[in-house]
Amino acid sequence: MNTVGRIFRISLYGESHGKAVGVVIDGCPAGIQLTEEDF
Repeated sequence: MNTVGRIFRISLYGESHGKAVGVVIDGCPAGIQLTEEDF
């Protein structure tokens, strides 16, 4: 897993040639609404 950031921490996981990859975003306020367009 690769992690970047201090206030908002973004962690990427998975394999480039695997079945799936994903991301975990820590530090977002509770209840914040995000859409695909935000990324």
